[in-house]
Amino acid sequence: MHLLLSACKAYDAGEEVQAKNIAIRLRVLAHDSRRSQSLLGQLDKKRGLFASTLIDYSPTNLVSSFPLLSIVMESGNIHYSPLLNTAPEKMVYLKFDDWWNEIIFDDKKNIFSRKDIVRYVADQDGGAHVDPKLEVNFANLLKYNSLGYKIGKNTDGDVLGALENGKPPKINPVYAVLRQIGFEMVASFQNIPWGTRTKDNINVAGVVIVDNDGRRFRFIHNPNNPEDDKEGWEVFISKKKSFGKYEKRTLYLDQIKTPNGYKPGRLVLL
Repeated sequence: MHLLLSACKAYDAGEEVQAKNIAIRLRVLAHDSRRSQSLLGQLDKKRGLFASTLIDYSPTNLVSSFPLLSIVMESGNIHYSPLLNTAPEKMVYLKFDDWWNEIIFDDKKNIFSRKDIVRYVADQDGGAHVDPKLEVNFANLLKYNSLGYKIGKNTDGDVLGALENGKPPKINPVYAVLRQIGFEMVASFQNIPWGTRTKDNINVAGVVIVDNDGRRFRFIHNPNNPEDDKEGWEVFISKKKSFGKYEKRTLYLDQIKTPNGYKPGRLVLL
């Protein structure tokens, strides 16, 4: 974890190439293969909870999605930026498989999970290996702006969108998201004084596994909220199931200890 923190600090100091080092550290910590076992697996730490700063993603979005990042506009340029500094009570804590395989990019042609990004960079983009033939889908995301956002100008000034003649972002989304995943990994092992865990008996929660590689998205749905329940929650669940294999999850709320006692803390999906 110390080596991961060092790589994250170097990235924050302006060394964008350190994203490749972050990918290597994350792969060592988390990725299991037929020939090797991850460090977290050896230490039996994958039974714990992993912090997701992803707020919202749906495959029905009409535009590209990058829910772990923001786009920053400045001086006529744009760049992708990791969210960072998300408070624990603003995250959702997941089982390892749900976290590792959660969809974090959707360019409307391909989807990518945390596992995909870590492995692609570590194995193909010069992290631990150099592959002269980057997989096309990954190369499009990394080098050719497959998310599609550009900055241009109109009569009102700078405008952001899928512009034919605009300028693409200066920092690619893959390296920025690796910094965010590094933040999440570190946050997952912070020593926070969590208190009583209470089951949420109101919301419906689950994940939908969309392909044979286990990529998935999660959802939390309040059937009693008119804004969440315009069609009825049975219809809502039915639509989610249309994207793949639906697995139910249970939502819990952990309290967090403060100097003034306990208050509502993190959301946990089990």
